[in-house]
Amino acid sequence: LQRERKLIGGHYQHVDGTSFAAPIASALCAWVLEARPSATPREVKELLCASARPLEGLAPERQGHGVVEPRRLLRALGRVEESVHLEEAPLGAR
Repeated sequence: LQRERKLIGGHYQHVDGTSFAAPIASALCAWVLEARPSATPREVKELLCASARPLEGLAPERQGHGVVEPRRLLRALGRVEESVHLEEAPLGAR
């Protein structure tokens, strides 16, 4: 029962702590900087925040901007067309 309440989606589980978020956020920052080498730290943060999806049932102060959606970030960077199919698994789940 406790495990079920922590599941967010098919490939996501709610966990606390920066040790889970840091590697994912770092990889996404690298994507931004690869696509836009002159991006400022503020621009990188704005892109990451804009690509996140708030989590239902969790207070905003417990989740920051929510779950980062890598597909949304790639689209914002012009790296993926809407028609391109990307696997539903999140970054790092393969």
